[in-house]
Parts: sequence; C-alpha cells; structure tokens
Amino acid sequence: MRYTFLQTLTHLAFVACFGVLAQSAQAQSAIGQSELEIAPAVADMKSLVEQGRFVDAFNLGLKNEQLAGDPLYDYYFGISAVDSGRASLGVLALERVLLTNPQNDLARLELARGYFVLEDYERAKEEFTILLGKQLPPPVRASIEKYLLAIRDKDPDFRTVFKGYAEYTIGHNSNVNSSADTLVPVPYSFAQSVTDPIPTKAQSTALSQLAVGINAQGPIIPGLKYLAAVDANHRQHASIDGYDQAAIGLTGGVEFAGEKEKYRLIAFYSDAYFNDDKLRDVTGVAVDWTRPLDKETAIRSAIAYSQLRYDASKDRDGNLANFTFGVSRYLGGAWKSSVDVDITLGQERNQSNNPDLSRDIFGARVSWGFYPGGKWQGSVVASYTNSDYKGPEPVAPTADTYKQDEFVSVELALQYQLTKGWSVRGEYIRNENISNVTAYEFSQDVFLLKMRYEWK
Repeated sequence: MRYTFLQTLTHLAFVACFGVLAQSAQAQSAIGQSELEIAPAVADMKSLVEQGRFVDAFNLGLKNEQLAGDPLYDYYFGISAVDSGRASLGVLALERVLLTNPQNDLARLELARGYFVLEDYERAKEEFTILLGKQLPPPVRASIEKYLLAIRDKDPDFRTVFKGYAEYTIGHNSNVNSSADTLVPVPYSFAQSVTDPIPTKAQSTALSQLAVGINAQGPIIPGLKYLAAVDANHRQHASIDGYDQAAIGLTGGVEFAGEKEKYRLIAFYSDAYFNDDKLRDVTGVAVDWTRPLDKETAIRSAIAYSQLRYDASKDRDGNLANFTFGVSRYLGGAWKSSVDVDITLGQERNQSNNPDLSRDIFGARVSWGFYPGGKWQGSVVASYTNSDYKGPEPVAPTADTYKQDEFVSVELALQYQLTKGWSVRGEYIRNENISNVTAYEFSQDVFLLKMRYEWK
C-alpha cells in the first residue's frame, strides 16, 4: 500500500512526541498497567516495536495469545499487527484497549491508523477528529491532519470514483421451476399465457451464472453528486433445456448530503430474458432518505414507483408502488455485528382489467451481518412477503377464491477475502411459498458458491 511508509513514520512520530512510550511510566499507566505488572513477553514486544521491528513483535504476540485482554499486550500487539500487514487483527486488539479505557488517546491514535489501513475511512476520520479536539503536540496534530487530507482524497464526496466487479457462480437449485408437483399454470415465468393448467413437477438442477457490473459516482457541486451503474448477468441450468435466464439493469441519479441527512433520487430500467426471449422490462423512479440518530443507529425510508411491461403477455402489464421504512443498528462486540430491519407496503395494479393479477403487498426483512475476525464476514437474512390478490384466481378450485400468498425466505452467507480484490462466498437460500391455492405452493433450496473480483 502506498501509505505504508507514511504510516510507519507517523507511528514513530507519535511515539517520540508523546515522550517515548516504551520508557514512560505515565504512558503505561494510561494503558492501564505499571512497570511491575508487565509480562516478559510484553516487555519484549514493546522493545521490538520501539525498534520498528513490527513483524518480529507481531510474531511474538502470536506465540503469546493467552495474554489477549491484557491492555498493554493488546496495545503493542495492535501496533505491530497494523504495521506488519495484519491490520484487522490489530484493530480488534486496539478496540479492546479502548473498551477498558475510553480515555486512552495513545490507543485511539493507533486505532485510527488501523481503520485507515483497512480503508474504513469513516471510522478513521471519526477517531482522528476526536483527537484533534484534545491537547496534542504540534507534530502529532500535523500528522493527523495529513491523514485527514488523505482520507478526503479517497472520499467519494470529493472525487470521481469508478468501481466494477465480475462474479462467477456455481450451484444447485432443488426446484428451479418453483413447482408444487401438482396442477400449476405454465410457464411460471409468465413468458406466455395459457388457458388450462398442466401437470408439472419440481426440476432439480445444477446451475452456473456470470455477472458483471460497473458503477461511477462523482461530485457535481459541494454536497451533490451523481450516481450511475450498469449490471448484467446470465444464468444457465444444466439439467433443463430452454430455461436460461438473463438480465441487464441501468441505474442513474443524484445524491444530496445535508448536515445529517442524505437524499437520493434514482431512475432505473431493467430487461429480463427467459430462454433468450425478452420476458419483461421494468422502468421506475425511487426517492430514499437516510438519517443517523446516533453513532450506532440510523433510520431510512424510500418511495418507489415502477412500470412492469411483459413482452409476450401484455395482459400481465402492471404498475407497482411501494414504501419502505428501515432501521440500522451497529451492535459492535467481538464480531462487529450489525442488524437491519425493513418494513415494506406496496400495491401492484394490473393495467388490463385482470384483478387476479393485482395485489396488496406487505413485506418485512431482518438482516444480521457479522465479522468474526480476520478476513471473514457473514450474514443471516430472513424475509417475509404477503400478497393479497384483488380478484378470483382462475385456477382455484372454486370460482370465488381470491389468492393469498405468503413467501418466506432465509439466506445464510459466509465470505472470505482472499486478497484485496478477490473473495469467495458461499450461500444457502431456503424459499417457501404458502398459498390458499395449492397449485402455487412450493419450496426451494438453493446452494451457491461465488468467486468475485472487485476493482476500483
């Protein structure tokens, strides 16, 4: 990383300007221990850090992991980890120091550097800004201001940023055609219309998918920036002929950042293809709003309106409107976990006087994200959607049955960051559709393994 030399010099400047930490009883007291309490291994780590031998100090710390939780061990292990290329481990150790002593400015400096190395610029900026409000030696203040300038150079609010990704997926779907193993309208994809249901059964198949995307954002005027993205994917199913799926999507808009709130106005368009034939296009607009309530909690809301147009089945054309309200909460802890909750209300109205294709929608989604350490991260997502249709269902046993569906989905994911750009991710998805019309009930298990490359 191009800032490694700057980081090392700045660390040594911090040490010098605070009176040579290794020889200062006052500094040790700030960390929470006296000279008499220092374990021999910690004393050796301290000496190695003072000499700039961070890799040696880090390796020594690994051999004495039983000392984790000791503030002085965590402090020197954190410094050595950050400066030897294992910043994620260093950040965890330094966070433990601050949990036991929030007034420890020395640990806060090193933690801010760790966040910077991890490219968590928001948290790095927050910690550096806290320190600027304190009495600091002029050289330390100057070094912090250099870091803040470097963060500004990387902040999308101040520069144009291009990002892209390519992702290859292999997996298995236990019921790719979402069949109830009974009489069901075919095709389920709505690619064409039929007058009578025909018997089908669940189709189990291996699958592969290639997805690519690119997005850009940049400043227009201070506080206002543009957003643009293009995404495309193509999925093949090995055991079923004529069931390939593809999609391409375009998104563009602007984001306005107020003193606390952020507002976005987005326009979007997407095309979906089934077996190389165009299935449906979606055109719409959305407005969303986000506001932090405190350092750990934020609320958000969004309103969206879209037109759904089916290429081969015009009688399915409809308009969809929905409103979403959500809350995000950072829980912290050893796994740095966070939780998101969203509630959605919506209406889809058919444009061809087919009330059985119009519905009221209620949805809920809960997501828990976590970072167990190192290069691992994971998530658990549970979602629920209730669809209440507005007209008699044509394939129902009785002519006056209005269809009601409850769709439940649980997603489990675990990801490992191989390098800065490459990651591998495993996903398991369980879908259940519960309906008062048995032809529409189905269950589905999907297993996916994804290899992804991101660049910026």
